[in-house]
Amino acid sequence: MSYPEAWLKSAVEAAAGLKAWPVSVPEGAAVPFACYRRMQTDRERHMGGAACMPPVASFEVELYAEGYTQAKELAERVRLACDTFKGEAGGILIERVDLTDERDGDPVFFEGHDKPTYMVVMVFSVRWIEKYPRS
Repeated sequence: MSYPEAWLKSAVEAAAGLKAWPVSVPEGAAVPFACYRRMQTDRERHMGGAACMPPVASFEVELYAEGYTQAKELAERVRLACDTFKGEAGGILIERVDLTDERDGDPVFFEGHDKPTYMVVMVFSVRWIEKYPRS
């Protein structure tokens, strides 16, 4: 079965021109990079079991860059590529993507760097159909 994470990873990498990792980033990764994670999944339920509504999940994307302006530029590229996306992606049908939050993260001081690495945090809500038949 396919998952929206595959779409999110490829969309972020293509839009921002960087490497994106799920959940954690390998030590020594070259900046700029992104890290993404699923924060929550809602599946509507009825008394008889699962409802017919597709699941919706919240995904956090952290974008890291050497400068504040670069981090903001990367975030704008990702916003343009992902916000309001609809379509087929990797065997699932994504019904709707919404950017629900965007904020500055705290600067990070990585080992071996004398300047801070800046971060923008974005949260996307993604609704998808899980059993989308390939044609």
